[in-house]
Amino acid sequence: MIRTTVVGSWPLPEMYRERLLQYHRGTLPEMLMKPTLVGAAEIAMREQKATGVTQFMGGEFFAEIFIQHLPRKLTNVRLIKPQAPELRVYTDVAEYEVVDDIEAPHGLGYAEAFRREVQLAPDLEKASIPGPLELVSHLRPAAVAETQIPRAVEIVNREIRQMATAGAREIQLDIPFVAVRSVLGTLAPEQAVRLISQSFAGVHVTKTIHCCLGDLGSPSAVTVHNLQALMPFLTQLSGVVDKVHLECSHPGQWADRACLRDIPKDIHVIAGIVDVKTPVETTEHIADRIHEVLQVVEPERLWIAPSCGFGRRTTDIAIGKLSRMVEAAKRF
Repeated sequence: MIRTTVVGSWPLPEMYRERLLQYHRGTLPEMLMKPTLVGAAEIAMREQKATGVTQFMGGEFFAEIFIQHLPRKLTNVRLIKPQAPELRVYTDVAEYEVVDDIEAPHGLGYAEAFRREVQLAPDLEKASIPGPLELVSHLRPAAVAETQIPRAVEIVNREIRQMATAGAREIQLDIPFVAVRSVLGTLAPEQAVRLISQSFAGVHVTKTIHCCLGDLGSPSAVTVHNLQALMPFLTQLSGVVDKVHLECSHPGQWADRACLRDIPKDIHVIAGIVDVKTPVETTEHIADRIHEVLQVVEPERLWIAPSCGFGRRTTDIAIGKLSRMVEAAKRF
């Protein structure tokens, strides 16, 4: 069958929901932290594996809605605008002022999470981490945040090295801001390639990138949805990455699917055709989309996946979508 994978985040398990919310608010007693994270990850991995997906992941429960927790891992930043009680739009996120060069003396939490989760599931092979632009996205003023990107690259690379040392065999760099800025024309292709290459420098694992346009409260960060705008840097990634995971669920992205054939032949394509923002699709719908993608990507290079993580969705939706995705993939 066509291979299948996931993006990373998973819905909060109901029995751990309140504890996890307390964990992110900083009110969970320390003695309950590890049991909560371990218990939630165990449920997430069991639920994913039950769908038959080729690759599963740990659920990312230590991370608050993808990147909201990252500034709290940094030193030399100061909170200037608190996060809204409920994140609905992108202006609801917290903002931090840069007071000196950033550092993450205790890491970002991704290597620690993988070490914790691989003890539960020795067959866990894939882990993810946000990229350097994501690390500085909450920092202000924007011009100063840009000067911190080299520091962010060092921090991300160090975390990736630790993940590899912990046994991760595939590491996914989540880079929605590279995708968004590429669509808007504010990031040159050479800059995008350099950020990706430097983040993975010195690491010998399967290197994957995940490009989407954001998913906070379901809306994307931009209204322009296409894949063609990403091709100028994606076509330069031969020898830099091994897999490219692209959100392909918006109509504009789907209309652009023919450009997937322009991705270098030594790179596997992970097509995010299962839309995390909609109700559960039928198996037939997903199978039809796989058939269409196979017209432009060879089956030996193709993986099928959701467009983004399921962290903001319900368990029923996540399991339903993955199960039908696997059923559809089995037809090929």
